[in-house]
Amino acid sequence: MRRGEGTTRFRGGLRFLVGAVAACVVAAGLGCRGADEPPAAGQVRGAVLGGVDPANLNVILITIDTLRSDHVSCYGGSPVTTPNIDRLAGEGVRFTNAASTVPFTLPAHASIMTGTYPPRHGIRENVGYFLGDNQPTIAESLKGGGRETGGFVSAFVLDSRWGIARGFDHYFDDFDLGEFDNANLGSVQRPGNETVAEAVRWLDAREQSAPFFLWLHLYDPHDPYTPPEPYASEYRGRPYQGEVAFADSLIGTFRAALEERALLQRSLVILTADHGEGLGDHGRRDARRAVVGHGRQRRGAQNRRLAAAIVAKEQRPAGGEFDSKLAEDPDRLEL
Repeated sequence: MRRGEGTTRFRGGLRFLVGAVAACVVAAGLGCRGADEPPAAGQVRGAVLGGVDPANLNVILITIDTLRSDHVSCYGGSPVTTPNIDRLAGEGVRFTNAASTVPFTLPAHASIMTGTYPPRHGIRENVGYFLGDNQPTIAESLKGGGRETGGFVSAFVLDSRWGIARGFDHYFDDFDLGEFDNANLGSVQRPGNETVAEAVRWLDAREQSAPFFLWLHLYDPHDPYTPPEPYASEYRGRPYQGEVAFADSLIGTFRAALEERALLQRSLVILTADHGEGLGDHGRRDARRAVVGHGRQRRGAQNRRLAAAIVAKEQRPAGGEFDSKLAEDPDRLEL
């Protein structure tokens, strides 16, 4: 928001968390495929949490920047193999009708973190806006419920100076702008393997008896597309796809770290994108004829397929798939 604007109401606990994720993916459904009506909140709670006491759950939110669902293989027809994301989807609930609230990193994440749309939280672009103190966040809610909170971001656009870090006990941004020539807001980033390593270090250093909320943000699929090897060679001439494959490998690395520490079985994992990538859709190209842009808000299937959303918990039932409309007011979702 620009300072002095906006207001919101507080909604706490895990229902606030999942409602916030739903705000990012506003068309994500909670009705079983083909169902006319969404199930009651209790049914959703049982399906996602498997009867586990929410107070004892670790909550892990993973956001992969600029990820199109049609580049995730569990959504079908993907030119990229994403076995680690697919594995999460097979263990949990996969949303098939999802759209971002806005195709920009900071305001889309503000929607995730507050459970509100941009007109309410006030952030409409990456530049010139700040998430005000009157916007309650997921981290504040879960910290107030007794969880330790850690955030780990891979792009300067999510630096704590923009207000997005409020409620985190530990927030890993630490961007050295001096390392970048002609740095601008979008170019300052770090590879996701560095962010994952920092998140794992925090897991090892934290108070082991307390549940936690951890946000892991990966920026790799965002332009410029520079996948490391072996993905650069495997996806030669298709660098965006190489970046998606690299990001998927990092999900596997992070999952392995959770399993080694016996944390995964006690965790609710939510994986989503902040928005998709245009890849030339709607004729958006720059003067060099390179594909650019994250796409724009439009009605119809292309907009709904911009973001992937998966809720995973190693409890049955697993492999669920939901595609009905969620609600007109997504921050009302109860879990």
